[in-house]
Amino acid sequence: MSDVSVLVGTRKGAFILTADGARKHWDMAGPFFWGGDLPRQRLTREP
Repeated sequence: MSDVSVLVGTRKGAFILTADGARKHWDMAGPFFWGGDLPRQRLTREP
């Protein structure tokens, strides 16, 4: 199965949640851009 990434934008910054394809265990990275209001995010994966 492929890895899963979820981008979360809040008033407190951006967070990236990642899991394996089974989605049993999630890891969280962030906050990025702390204190910034982030209504949209985009993740680009280069081949």
